Amino acid sequence: MTWPADHLTKLPDSVKDDEAPLLEPATVAVHAVRRSGVRVGESVAVLGLGTVGALTLQAFKAAGAVVYAVDVRKNSLQMATRLGADEVINANTGDAGDRLRDLTGGIGPDFVVETAGAARTPLDAFDWVRRAGTVVLVEIYAARPEANFNVIVGKELRVIGSVAAGTGDMRAAVRLAADGNIRLGDLVSDRISLDRVIPDGFERMAANRKMCSGYWYRPTRDSYLNKTPSNISRKARLMHYEGERTYGCRISSAWTYRGLRTVVLENELLRVIVLADKGADIYSIVHKPSDTDFMWRTPWGVRDPQKFIPTTGGAENNWLDVYEGGWQTVVPHGGYPSTVAGAELGLHAEMSTIPWDVVIDEDTPERVAVTFSVRGYRTPFSVAKTLSLESGSGVLTLDETVTNDGEVEADAVWLEHLAIGAPFLSDRCRLDVPQCTVLTDHESTDESSKLVTDHKGPWPNVPAKDGTLINFTRMPPMEDRSLDMAYMTEMPEGWYAITNEETEVGFGLRFPVDVFPYLWYWRNLGGGWGYPWYGRCYNVGLEPCTSMSNGGLAGAIENGTARHFAAGESLSVTIKAVAYTGAGRVTGIDADGVVTRG
Repeated sequence: MTWPADHLTKLPDSVKDDEAPLLEPATVAVHAVRRSGVRVGESVAVLGLGTVGALTLQAFKAAGAVVYAVDVRKNSLQMATRLGADEVINANTGDAGDRLRDLTGGIGPDFVVETAGAARTPLDAFDWVRRAGTVVLVEIYAARPEANFNVIVGKELRVIGSVAAGTGDMRAAVRLAADGNIRLGDLVSDRISLDRVIPDGFERMAANRKMCSGYWYRPTRDSYLNKTPSNISRKARLMHYEGERTYGCRISSAWTYRGLRTVVLENELLRVIVLADKGADIYSIVHKPSDTDFMWRTPWGVRDPQKFIPTTGGAENNWLDVYEGGWQTVVPHGGYPSTVAGAELGLHAEMSTIPWDVVIDEDTPERVAVTFSVRGYRTPFSVAKTLSLESGSGVLTLDETVTNDGEVEADAVWLEHLAIGAPFLSDRCRLDVPQCTVLTDHESTDESSKLVTDHKGPWPNVPAKDGTLINFTRMPPMEDRSLDMAYMTEMPEGWYAITNEETEVGFGLRFPVDVFPYLWYWRNLGGGWGYPWYGRCYNVGLEPCTSMSNGGLAGAIENGTARHFAAGESLSVTIKAVAYTGAGRVTGIDADGVVTRG
């Protein structure tokens, strides 16, 4: 038999041969965790504790969830206790739904994972889960299951099917087993030789259906070489000694910069640095062959918000004091301070100044991926974003999801606050975007602003206050001494490209224009005479946004451009950041990050 090498996973010595068959159902459990989107500290009820259920319990525990195990079999519940369930519930001795609500402050668990596969158990799952919660259906049903769709609609539930599993799930399962986070051996009820399969295997299982599992397996792995676990997915928060590699794709969360936990991921072309403890800001994107860092750095640089004590407070200054440049995910309040639903929201509140959780999802020479997640404190929103690199590619992929975890509807401004600076940025740069409409603010940004206010016109020429036209395709030098805001909209496709025609290196971004219909254009070209710029900064921000104007969430609600989220609603996007080489006009960046020129 032959099989593609990239579809195979080498087993480390810590996974025994006679336990390895259980890795297949373990991938089902891992896949269910990934499909669910569960975060650390959330509550999960696993309904049904057969093989898949027992493995699912352990996979959710490894993800940091609080897990309640529900079954009617005493031996299965005893096993769940040994496997680390936070609470076990016998559905035959009381109302399991009432007990789950008691354990969760009266609201029910955040997730119910249905692994029993009986016709009625989906009804129980929909009943037990909290309002706007998530039900994950993992089993294949022999009989048509019962479902009350009025409960699903009335409670605004998210229902997810989860059955398939891929190579990445297998690698994650192997790593969890190797680290002891999934205990396969506890699920092996007997070991049977191949010549006794029928009498000691099938017949015993048919006679005793309470048997958890019965596997017989005697492979050899003598031919396996280089049995290192470095190519297996891992949870970074559980690792004390991460693997090291000096080739292909690499990733590590074992770094600290100025007191902040920092994640570094790279391949042959790119090095990306993320400040996990400060908003999961993308602090640096370096094109390694040309030694070009595209991200702008403020003159005051990185400061640890937990250690920096300002002399006064302010809704704008508190954010700017610790703004290091780079790329922030700003949710749910892009723009100047405002008050919404009783919450006072400062400049670009609230996710970009607080620590994010980190999980390394994949670490192979061919691909690395890491997920950052955070939950708001003044608003009901949470964010998860996964950054990934593939070997030999100049494309950084961001998969992001914003969720309204509240039980009421809520509005948001979602802004990808990305600033590009010198020395990459210079007057030798050109800016290309699709043909679009350019808008300017109702008021000038600063006394050094040059653009007229309340303008609406076609790209690329924008009128200046002195009567001239400013061509937005060209980048002025720092001597321009201006500070302005403009907005591009009505773009047929979401992309932009900045090319330095002297160094022949460029940076581009591809984003979904249906989610981000506005591209904010912050032109900080040596202007801004007061705090915090003092005329010393040279950068541009090209920032996809759901909404229009810099007036914060209240302003976006007023002008009708805020993104509305129903209770429990999630919104996901994929963004491609691209480093490329060559000069000349860029005519497009496709969904895979491929740059075209005309």
